Amino acid sequence: MEIHYLELFVLIAAFILSAFFSGAETTFFSLRKADLHRFSHSESARERSIHRVMTEPEKILVTVLVGNLFANIIIASISTRLLLLRWPAYGHLVSTAIVTPVMILFCEISPKVIAMSAYEYLSRKIFPVMNFFHVVLYPIRRIMLLVTDLIIRIFNLKMAHSSITEDELDHAVHRGAEEGIIGREEGAFIRNIMLFARKEASNIMFPRNRAVFIPFGASVKEAMEIIIKYNAIRVPVYKDDLDHVVGFVNSKELLPYHLGYKKAKNINKFIQDIDFFPSTRELMDLLNDFIAKRLQIAVLVDEYGGTAGVVTLNRILSELMGKEFTKWEIDGKGTARKSSGNVAIINGNMQIADFNYTFNDSIMTTESDTVGGYITERLAHFPGRGEEIRTDSYVLRVKKVRKNIIESVEVIGLHDNKESVHG
Repeated sequence: MEIHYLELFVLIAAFILSAFFSGAETTFFSLRKADLHRFSHSESARERSIHRVMTEPEKILVTVLVGNLFANIIIASISTRLLLLRWPAYGHLVSTAIVTPVMILFCEISPKVIAMSAYEYLSRKIFPVMNFFHVVLYPIRRIMLLVTDLIIRIFNLKMAHSSITEDELDHAVHRGAEEGIIGREEGAFIRNIMLFARKEASNIMFPRNRAVFIPFGASVKEAMEIIIKYNAIRVPVYKDDLDHVVGFVNSKELLPYHLGYKKAKNINKFIQDIDFFPSTRELMDLLNDFIAKRLQIAVLVDEYGGTAGVVTLNRILSELMGKEFTKWEIDGKGTARKSSGNVAIINGNMQIADFNYTFNDSIMTTESDTVGGYITERLAHFPGRGEEIRTDSYVLRVKKVRKNIIESVEVIGLHDNKESVHG
C-alpha cells in the first residue's frame, strides 16, 4: 500500500490541534474572577491581554469550538480515507472502533484533566497560540455570533447570568438558620456580604465634616496632638483647603520625632501619596482597588472633584465582615481569638503595632515591642496571673504565665470604647 505522508502529517497535526483546543477551553474558562482581576493589574502584558480577551468570554468560546470542530472534521475525513484504502470493505467500522476512542482519550479527556490541574500556568503559556487562532478565525467567529444573536432575538431568550437569585440565596440562608444547618453568626455574615455588594463608598466613608485632616506644614507636635486626640493611625494632609489633599502621614513614622529621639521641622517629609476614588464607587470594586494597590487609606471625591470624605481599609473590612465579626481580627497563627462578649484572648508576644491595628488602640512606647513586655513595663515588675493595666480603650489582664513569660492576655473592651477615626 502506498504511504500517504502528507495526509499522515495533516492527521497528526489535526490530533494535536484538537487536543490543544480542548485543553484551551478548560484552561481559560477555569480562570476565576479573582484571577482575571489580578491579571488586569499585572505588570505582565500577556496577563493583561488574557484579561482583555476574557472580558468577552463568548468570543473565545466560539474560537475554541470552531477550531476544535475543524480539527475533528479533518481527523474523521483523513482517517476514514486512509483506512478505506487499506480495508475497502471495513474502513468505516475500523475508523469508528479505533479513531473515536483515541480522540476521546487523547483529544478530550487528557487535555482537560491536565488543564484543570494547572490552568493559570497554562493560560500564560498557550495564550500566544490561542490569540493567533482568535485573530485568524475572526471572520468565521463574527458570522457565528451574528447567527447566535439572531436566534436569541427570534426566540426572545435572555442570557442567564446567575443560577441563583439574591432572594433565593437569602431564603436559603433563612431556612438554614431555622433548621440549625447554618449558625446565627454565619447567617448574619452571609447577609452582610450580600448587602455589602449593593453599597457605595459614600455609605461608609468618614464625611469631610467628621474626618480628621492635618494642614500642610504642621509641626510634628501639632500632628501628634491631632492623632492622639482622635485615636487615628493615618491622617490625610491638605494644603490651603480640604479640597486640596496632598497625601497622608502615618503616626508610626512620627512617633520617634514626637518623643524627642529624632528631630524634624514639620511633617512635610513624612507625607506619602494618597489615592482618590469617586464617592459613588461600589464597595466591592473599592475593596479590590485597595487590595490590588495595597492601600490603607484613600480620599473620596464628589462629582465636582471636591473632597467628599475619607475611607480606610479597616472601615471597608468592618463593613464587609460586620461589627460582630471584626470586633477582634484573627490571624492565621491564632494571635487573637474572641472568647466571649467583649473579651478577646491574645498571645503575650503579640507585637504592639499588630495590637494597635487589630484593636484600633493607640499604645505608644519605645521600651517594649510586645504586649507582654508593655504590661511588665507599665507595672514595673513581672506580673502574676490576674494583674492588669488599662489602655485608652481596653483592660489588659494577664491570663497565663509560665517561667517569667506572659503566655496569654485577656483584652477586655471598655464600655466607652469608641471606633478609631482613621484605622
